[in-house]
Amino acid sequence: MVTESLLRYVSQAETKIKKEELEIQILARRRTCLHDECSTVEIATKTAEKELALMQLQAQDLESKVASLKTQAIERKTESESLQKTMSLLSSQMDQKSKALQDTRSERARQALRLQQQLKEETKLIENLAAEDCPTVENDDGTKPEPIPSSSMEFGETLLAMSKNEYMRGLILELLSESELLEWKEDIQRNLGDNGVSTASSAGK
Repeated sequence: MVTESLLRYVSQAETKIKKEELEIQILARRRTCLHDECSTVEIATKTAEKELALMQLQAQDLESKVASLKTQAIERKTESESLQKTMSLLSSQMDQKSKALQDTRSERARQALRLQQQLKEETKLIENLAAEDCPTVENDDGTKPEPIPSSSMEFGETLLAMSKNEYMRGLILELLSESELLEWKEDIQRNLGDNGVSTASSAGK
């Protein structure tokens, strides 16, 4: 009886030991699995840290680019405002110069009209003097007077020779120097008429 009890106890003890050994093996395998999982987690953590560091660098680079773009935008806005001010100033200057040029042209036109009127008066005076001193339109030597010069410069020189007024001579010289004589030469010839032109040529000689 005792022997059977001992054998039963020993058998139960062996079974318990085997069971515990099996549990130990299972725990060892679990520990190995956990160790592997920890290693995997560590590797993943390190990888994530590297990715995070790379993303931080990329974020810093993007922030730097954004700051640079903002600076460029401010600079371009400043340049645009400066260009707009310059364009506005140039437009104002052009308007002023255009107005000044228009005023100058108007003044020149008035001067030309005064010159034509003065020339008409001098021509009439010359015609009256010529009618008193020389009834026929001839030179002193009996020859016919030369026609008015065709070139604007010779025409202007003839006008200079005819004019006794310093102010009128100044106007004629100014008009000759700017080649504007041709603009009013035809008007003068039309206003003078054939008699006036012939007489003016005679007076110029």
